[in-house]
Amino acid sequence: MRQTGVEMKHKILLLLGWAVGLMGLAGCALIPAYSHVNTKQPGGRLTTQYQVQEVASASYLASYDVPWDLDPTCRNQVTVALAPPQAPPVQPPALACPRTNRDFVGLAMSGGGSRAAVFSAAVLFELQRYGLLQQADVMSSVSGGSFAAAFYALSCDNPANCPITVEGPPRFLWTPDAAFPLIERDFLLRWVGNVLWPKNLALTTFTYYNRTAVMAETLSDNLFDNSRLGGEGFRLHDLNPQRPSVILNATDNTSSEEDGEEPNDANFGFTKERFDRLDSDLDQYPVASAVMASATFPGVFNYLTLRDYAQPSKRYIHLYDGGTSDNLGLAGVHKVLDVASQHPQWGQARKLVLLIDAYVPAQGRSGREPDPREGIDYLVDTNFLDAYDSLMSELRTRKVEQMKARLKRIHGDLYHLEFGKLNGMVGQPKAKATYDVVKTIPTSLRIECEQAQALREAARLLVEDLAAQLRADPKYKDMLLATPLKPLPHFDTCVQTADDQSQ
Repeated sequence: MRQTGVEMKHKILLLLGWAVGLMGLAGCALIPAYSHVNTKQPGGRLTTQYQVQEVASASYLASYDVPWDLDPTCRNQVTVALAPPQAPPVQPPALACPRTNRDFVGLAMSGGGSRAAVFSAAVLFELQRYGLLQQADVMSSVSGGSFAAAFYALSCDNPANCPITVEGPPRFLWTPDAAFPLIERDFLLRWVGNVLWPKNLALTTFTYYNRTAVMAETLSDNLFDNSRLGGEGFRLHDLNPQRPSVILNATDNTSSEEDGEEPNDANFGFTKERFDRLDSDLDQYPVASAVMASATFPGVFNYLTLRDYAQPSKRYIHLYDGGTSDNLGLAGVHKVLDVASQHPQWGQARKLVLLIDAYVPAQGRSGREPDPREGIDYLVDTNFLDAYDSLMSELRTRKVEQMKARLKRIHGDLYHLEFGKLNGMVGQPKAKATYDVVKTIPTSLRIECEQAQALREAARLLVEDLAAQLRADPKYKDMLLATPLKPLPHFDTCVQTADDQSQ
């Protein structure tokens, strides 16, 4: 039966009323639960995890106090065996390596959603070919770059010597055919499906559980959980001791004026130092939640909240996208340099920082159109995103110049891997075509297969150019392998998992 206009109007009003009612209930949070997942220190091990006597935590890698002078060859070959429960507590084996290294290599990894995640992973694989990744001392990342940084920090290279995890499930292998299908997943579609799941609808309506928590669960299930049945996502104690230190960065937007406190440091790193200040257990914090805090883009996701257990009354820390304070990951490197400068041998060290930058210029609105609005702009005008891009572009330039100036004062160097360099490469016929593709990839948590291919090609070209520059520099040329490892396999077809293809 055809519905009359009045009936249709009533149904629309009913739906709108229902939606508004749900939002109102969510604002009331009738059940005050699920506001945070961090626990008080010391938290101890859960019953499903190995005991501390059996497997040592590697959360020491999430720190600004980076053991940059460890012999990298020794660290990369560390063996972690399961000790009997009655044995003395196991010490982190990597810290027993000789402290004879005199090179500091830092990696900063920018934001940019899946574009940054795929590009950062591809650059890491290319750096590995030239022997640079194996010498890295620290990775500092924001937003999409944190997807790749965290995945690498949890993974292992050699299945014959893959350190066991405190959680129990095996690590992912760091190979292109293992990493790319996971990092290139459509996290946005999976997130929407999880948001609409009845359980999550109920939680987001009646508790503090929010869209950010749903995405953290989505990342855990699809990128940071290798258990057979799921639900055992890796935590920060599962970082691989064979890997460099890792700093996942978010932005702290907590008011500090309520109790007359000192202003907060806008940059929040998921590190031992920061969690000690909260009297919170870093070991048990889920990697997926830390990554999600780094990627909590304003307007799409809610704050990610931590409980501050150091305060006598209930207090909380509210975090969102690390890119709003530093979209390049350089803030974490600055803090590492602050600590490293106290080392007695620091003056003799070579300091090399590589910036993996997935920035693309803002496209702007067409000058040929009298009305620049698109579909969604009739509901919520997205010009705030254009303003955000403009501000980030200016901030990005300032952050790069600050790091260059600092490194120059301590006789170090910054090498910037950015898409714009593709546009001027001579003798590389694919460079211009690759740039034309990557510069149009939007910031999203989904990526098209052809876009991912272009990002991998961009990584190959840019790291090849970097290697040529370093070989021409007497200061750094001996840091590269004499003969690079074999090139990564070329992907002629889109890399997708079977379940991606079915959706």
